Amino acid sequence: MSFISTIAKEAGVSTATVSLVANNKGKISQATRKRVQNLLDRYQFQPRSSRAVKSKTPTQSTAAQLGTICVICPQITSDDDDAPAGVYRYWSQALQLQILKKGGNFSFVTGDLQAKNNPIFEHGLNDGLFKGIILMGVEDEDGYMNAALRSRVPLVILNRRSLHGEFSTVGQDNFGGGRLIAKHLIELGHQHIGMIAPSSQSKISHYIQARQAGFEFELKTHDLKPSFMLELAPKEHDKTIKALAAKVRKSEATAVFLSTDLQAIQFIEQWEAMGLSVPDDISVAGFDHADVQTPGGLKLTTIAHDSRVVAQRAVSMLEDLINGQSESMSEVVQVSLVTGDTTRRID
Repeated sequence: MSFISTIAKEAGVSTATVSLVANNKGKISQATRKRVQNLLDRYQFQPRSSRAVKSKTPTQSTAAQLGTICVICPQITSDDDDAPAGVYRYWSQALQLQILKKGGNFSFVTGDLQAKNNPIFEHGLNDGLFKGIILMGVEDEDGYMNAALRSRVPLVILNRRSLHGEFSTVGQDNFGGGRLIAKHLIELGHQHIGMIAPSSQSKISHYIQARQAGFEFELKTHDLKPSFMLELAPKEHDKTIKALAAKVRKSEATAVFLSTDLQAIQFIEQWEAMGLSVPDDISVAGFDHADVQTPGGLKLTTIAHDSRVVAQRAVSMLEDLINGQSESMSEVVQVSLVTGDTTRRID
């Protein structure tokens, strides 16, 4: 069942009505529009592309105008359980190659979560050194977005949204990835599937929520519900991976989806420490296709995307903004399922 069809069924309306609400069109009652929009919001609906039409005004070559691009990723070396450092590293490498390919310069800023404590960033803005900024792994409260707004330097955000304004964004299809994991496990015969994800207060709450929404949505299309939705909070003893693994053992679940690869690896370690095995006793899936290894060298079932495509779209957006050829836009990069040794078919 398609996304639109499932929303229509749950809202009790036609697929045409859902399409009209999604595109803010049509004469629809406020009650119906609100009911449909609430479902679209719940399941993190986002059009694949809302790219603005380019201006026909001639401009100079983009290579000459690109200048120095500041790429900011405070969490690239973080040991925080919430930070998929492998993914950020892939993105930063791909961005560097793309910026250099376009004739620009690359200034990389990392190591601190607060903009006010990053002298390279602050001085670069104050001295007008940056023609554009690309952010990944930051939130509104970190100060980078506010600083970019004040400076009027063109900005593109990766895998995030901001409450401070309409910024251009590029992100992987987290919602679609959550659906792919659920679909894969269901096709393997699993009916009792749970999920473990960071708490709603997590730094990565937005895109984790999209993964969770996609996971729950796909289960719903098969008339299933999650066996459990456990909240991970490493600083709370009863919500660590170790404690949650023990809870999963007592459940009827035959499969579990963890919102990042790092968490999936940690879960497998704790599962095997209890004398159990993966995938014989439970199937495990992650998300990100990061550079992490399972304890026994198993290939993890996960979700992957092409970092080069993310980089190409981000730099292309920034070029358009620098040259005044577009307004804010949003794009979602497709993801794919990578099947591994940690999931298996059951009878």
